[in-house]
Amino acid sequence: SARPCRSRWRSRKNRRPCPGSVSYTHLDVYKRQVAKPGLAQSDHPYPAEETKEWTIVNPDVEATSSKIHFSRIDIDGWDAIQVLDAEGTIIQTYGSGTHLRDEWSDYIPGRIVKVRLISDIAGNGAYGSDWGFRADDILSISDEPIVYLPMLSR
Repeated sequence: SARPCRSRWRSRKNRRPCPGSVSYTHLDVYKRQVAKPGLAQSDHPYPAEETKEWTIVNPDVEATSSKIHFSRIDIDGWDAIQVLDAEGTIIQTYGSGTHLRDEWSDYIPGRIVKVRLISDIAGNGAYGSDWGFRADDILSISDEPIVYLPMLSR
C-alpha cells in the first residue's frame, strides 16, 4: 500500500502532489507573498542561453525620470540584468553573483524603463543557474522644483 502523504508533495525528486491536495508552483506561492502584482519578472528559474527584455511604462505622464523597485534579484554565472532607457542606453547593470532584496534602480530619464536579462550557456540543465528577478514598483520625478526648508536652530 502507498505511504500516506505528510506534506503537499509526495517526493522532492519528482515533485508530484499528494492525492487530493492543491498544488501551487513556486511562482504562485511567491505572488501571494507580495502586496503588488508585479510590473515585470523573469521565469523562475530563468532559462539558460537567452536574452529577454521587458518594457515598463511609468503611468505618471508628468514624470521626467523613473526608477524601478526590485523585490528580488538573484543571478549567477556570467548572467546580467541591465536597466535601460527608452532608447536602449544601458543605465545600470547587475552582474553575476548578484543576490539582492528590496533594491531600487538608478533613475532612468523619461517614463519608459527597460529591463534586459542576459543568461549564458552554463546553468542548471536547461535553466539558468538562479531565480532571476521581479520588479514590482515604479517611482517618478517630475519637473516641479524641490523646495528646501531652512534648518531651524535650537
